[in-house]
Amino acid sequence: MENQKALARLRTIARASDALITVPGTNLKFGLDGILGLVPGIGDAAGLFIGFYVVIEAARMGASTALLVRMLGNIALDAIVGAVPVIGDLFDLAYGANLRNVRLIERHVGIENTVSDTVPKRRLKLAALTFLAVAFATILAGVVGTIALLAAMLRAL
Repeated sequence: MENQKALARLRTIARASDALITVPGTNLKFGLDGILGLVPGIGDAAGLFIGFYVVIEAARMGASTALLVRMLGNIALDAIVGAVPVIGDLFDLAYGANLRNVRLIERHVGIENTVSDTVPKRRLKLAALTFLAVAFATILAGVVGTIALLAAMLRAL
């Protein structure tokens, strides 16, 4: 029951982040991540924090390390490519990392619900929290590095 409530909350966050607005006459959707991404540096960092929250919730639901790594890969790709001006903004519109990650969690919860209720749920342990913190710092460093590299390239021009 607790996982279902968390999953409903994550669906809402993912829709707001990646598919809040539909472009009239098309199937193209974008959300706050695409809008915030227009603000250099700050917008991409905000999107990264939202994506990382989704991953933390997945860890609380007992997601495997392999699933967490896959989810972190989605937000890393979104954050690093999203930091590139113009191309990154277009990528943000099409990729939808948070929606992808929520679909991964839904599959995980679907599998988890087939397991007997007598099996204890895994809790977020210090090791998992440390892993997520290191992964987040690495992704953030990648975003900052991408922005610094682009700034240096622009100055060289």
